[in-house]
Amino acid sequence: MAGIKRSALATLAREIEAAAGDLDPAAQAPVAQAASAQNDQAATFRCAKFLDLVESTAWAMAAKPVVSANGYRSVAGEFLALVERLADEPAAALSPWVYLAAQTLECSLKAYIAKVGQKPPVRRQGLDLINLWTTAVRASASATRKLSLDPTPPDWCAMLSVFHDYPYLDRYPGEHGLALKTERAQLARRLRAILTEVEAAFQ
Repeated sequence: MAGIKRSALATLAREIEAAAGDLDPAAQAPVAQAASAQNDQAATFRCAKFLDLVESTAWAMAAKPVVSANGYRSVAGEFLALVERLADEPAAALSPWVYLAAQTLECSLKAYIAKVGQKPPVRRQGLDLINLWTTAVRASASATRKLSLDPTPPDWCAMLSVFHDYPYLDRYPGEHGLALKTERAQLARRLRAILTEVEAAFQ
């Protein structure tokens, strides 16, 4: 929460003050004087709404998405560390591993695109790994620090994209077959090679 701007805190304070007005004993004198269960329930409901306002506002301000080049780069490294650790674990479920691998590629490519001064795709286009790959290839063509990406996304990228994009088969249960043509350890090495080149662009 330390990174929250002062203006945002001021806005939150005004919202809390306005909501707290509903709980002011003086303003709620008729309710306080009433002994009926209905009025007690109404007061409880107003209190719950006040707490919901505080909690939802705090979460909305604290959980900002990563949008900077360095942010994407950092998150990519965190995902990749888990991908590499679980690559040689036979007991590790495939679906969450594919999710981590796809997140690694997404954040690595977005880090590079942002670092060379372009705006990474967002929303659905930002989850389409094929689109991110081709966007990174185009960005690399005019950049000083280039990526050695094939203009045509490889099969493993296409596979990750299928499960990473809508309807998000890599993170929700469903009746579908999830298989990898590329071995986990080999795919982890390819993701490491891409992130290494991305990190070189930050030097």
